[in-house]
This record gives sequence, C-alpha cells and structure tokens, in this order.
Amino acid sequence: MNEHRFADSDLQAATAPRTTLPEQIRRIAEERLRNSPYAALRMISCQYHDGVLILYGRLQTHYLKQVAQSIMTDLDGVLEIANRIEVVRRPYSLQSH
Repeated sequence: MNEHRFADSDLQAATAPRTTLPEQIRRIAEERLRNSPYAALRMISCQYHDGVLILYGRLQTHYLKQVAQSIMTDLDGVLEIANRIEVVRRPYSLQSH
C-alpha cells in the first residue's frame, strides 16, 4: 500500500485558504487604518480593483479624511487612491438654560 505522509507545514499550506492579491492589498490597507492612533479611522473600509484603492466611510473632519488617504500613499500595488470618505459634521445641540 502506498501511503503519503505530509509534514504539518505541508498540510497547512495545502489546506490554507488562498487569498487573491486584491484581497491581500485590501486587508493590508484596512490593517493600516485599524492601527492608526485616530480611533475614527478604524471605521473606514476599503476596496481594491485594478490598481485603485477606494476608501469608504464617514469622518467628522477633512483633516481625518486626508490622514486616511496619506496612510495609503506607499502601499505596494496601489496606483491610485479614490477617497470617497464623506465628511459629516455633527450638528451642535442647543441647550436651553
């Protein structure tokens, strides 16, 4: 009887889910946002298609929108960044005295 034996690492490599390059780039981009010192950036999501990284979500300032984009500027495989983050300011609540 011919029996094949695999080392644990061979078995893990053979059964590990494979991710595509676009998925890897998206994950790296979102990881950068999650590791940001700005908590608001952790809610931004990304998509990647044909060299274009697209940022989605809502932030309260234009500054944070630019910070999110600047985090991605040196990401390998990204030729263009489409920053579709909306800047939404919360209305001030007027309190009666």
